[in-house]
Amino acid sequence: MKRYLMAVIVLWTSSYINAGPAPVQEPVDLGVIAKIRDEGLKRSQALETFTHFTEVIGPRLTATPAYKNAAEWARDKLKEWGIENPRLEAWEFGRGWTLEKFTVEMVEPRYMPLIGYPEAWSPSTAGELVAAPVFLGDKTLDAIEQLRGKIKGAIVLSQPIQTVFEREDRPQPTLSDKPVAIGQPRPAGGTPPPANARDVARIIREAGAGVALRPNRGEHGTLFVLGRDGGEGAAPSVVLSAEHYNMIARKIQRGLPVKLRVNVQTRFLTDDKNGYNVIAELPGVDPALRDEVVMIGGHLDSWHSATGATDNADGAAVVMEAMRILKAIGARPKRTIRMALWGGEEEGLLGSQMYVERYLKGDANSAAREKFSVYFNIDPGAGPIYGFYLENNEAVKPIFDAWMEPFRDLGARRNIIQGIGNTDHLSFTRAGMPGFNPVQEYANYDVRTHHTNMDTYERVRDADLRQAARWRKVNPYEICSLCRWEDDGQDDVDADLVRNGPNHSFSLVEARENFERYLVKYPPELDTRIGGPDSRREKEVKRIIIEDYERIMEGATVEEIRRLWRQVIECEQALEQELKRRISGPLYEGTPCPYCGAKMRTQRAKQRRFCGMDWHDPDQVIRLRSV
Repeated sequence: MKRYLMAVIVLWTSSYINAGPAPVQEPVDLGVIAKIRDEGLKRSQALETFTHFTEVIGPRLTATPAYKNAAEWARDKLKEWGIENPRLEAWEFGRGWTLEKFTVEMVEPRYMPLIGYPEAWSPSTAGELVAAPVFLGDKTLDAIEQLRGKIKGAIVLSQPIQTVFEREDRPQPTLSDKPVAIGQPRPAGGTPPPANARDVARIIREAGAGVALRPNRGEHGTLFVLGRDGGEGAAPSVVLSAEHYNMIARKIQRGLPVKLRVNVQTRFLTDDKNGYNVIAELPGVDPALRDEVVMIGGHLDSWHSATGATDNADGAAVVMEAMRILKAIGARPKRTIRMALWGGEEEGLLGSQMYVERYLKGDANSAAREKFSVYFNIDPGAGPIYGFYLENNEAVKPIFDAWMEPFRDLGARRNIIQGIGNTDHLSFTRAGMPGFNPVQEYANYDVRTHHTNMDTYERVRDADLRQAARWRKVNPYEICSLCRWEDDGQDDVDADLVRNGPNHSFSLVEARENFERYLVKYPPELDTRIGGPDSRREKEVKRIIIEDYERIMEGATVEEIRRLWRQVIECEQALEQELKRRISGPLYEGTPCPYCGAKMRTQRAKQRRFCGMDWHDPDQVIRLRSV
């Protein structure tokens, strides 16, 4: 769904008559929007792009061979799609880093593999360390100073027992009538440690610890793992799961003998110290406006303990797919549409900052600033786009609200006047240019996914990357009023599968074949709906809808498309009314559900009849939406 909205918005923005303080826009060509949806439905590459980033390449830490591989692959894929001038733009970063081997185990008083991950840019340990750990978390700074001799070469537990955890995701601002705190919530503070963490880290470094272990605020095996280059003399550092770290610390406090085995082997990369951005364009066609730029982007880099699925392989895939769709349908934007996949975002928005410094800031770039319209970023969160953060810019709210209106039936909710921090649009807004980021879904994002070892392929739904012609609220239980197929996220890649449920024993392939013959997903002999097969009038209405869709896709005029859409809506409403008429009579035990055909049964606790699928409950008011 995200790819359609981002493609439409950048194309819409490129149709501004002016991009000043009070922008004016031309009417959007609804025929082009119909083509965007058709292209995304039938020939989407978003899932394949996302899968390549996460499964084929994996973690994409800045200045690593994996990141360079991802950037070069994106560049080559954009060239294959016909996007103009795809290129890598280098900027100075520093040395890269890779993890080559890692072991962390408890070997006494019993053997137990531990959950942990080295921090990025951690140096290697001096081979395999097997020793009793030194616990510093319950000691004052003076006491730790006295332990410098024991710390040298030791396995050190550097912090107190972890008692504060990330247990709450950021609020969803589109569901609140009042302003909410924007960004990742901070856990409530626990008991202050006996010694300042920075002072402890300094002593560990100066004393030459063998390796420093620390807990994190994740639970259930979730590790929040970041890192930075500490330079020469830094101690190797490993993040342990809080549960395992706490277990070891408690054993030490009880005087129980504990011995750990730790081996961290890493490599610093100095042959290429550059970071890279991927840049490409769709040139504008209006001679008076083609030098002006509308920009879309997201970061390609990730942290190293997972594959960076939601942060930000899905965003990078959406940016590329939006450009691919626009190119494939032959879109002719008035202004140039430029895309960017940034490097170094996780280390401080470095790639986007370098781009702004190079092309938009300073007196030498004043002309470029005048011709820069807006930057749209996509990063925090996952799943559907509900609206945009407006960066406290009241003047643009009517424009964004108008953009969102056509997507209300596709899940768009509302735009948020507040801004959001810690992502690449800030590089543009800090330089005085408009930049915006969408509001997405944050369920389990802060608690489980963001910057953790759990940010993997499974965190992103296929349907969010390859949503069909309608973008709607996340609801896998909507049934097409035309063919009665439940939209469960299936598409061409898995059309042969049988998922049962309301779709019975039909695969999507079989349902499509039946629809071509009977205008419903099943043949007449298996049509168990109350009232039997469709009436002649229902079939006539369905044929009208199909013909209207075909004419819209063929490229009718704007006025004709508007008329056809009104007719489609009226026909769909007529089908809904016929469905309500069908189920208005009594539904007895064993009667087929008019939605899916499953036999009705009585739920005694509520004294109502249902088919086992609560979303089909005929005792409730049902509103179907067309797929």
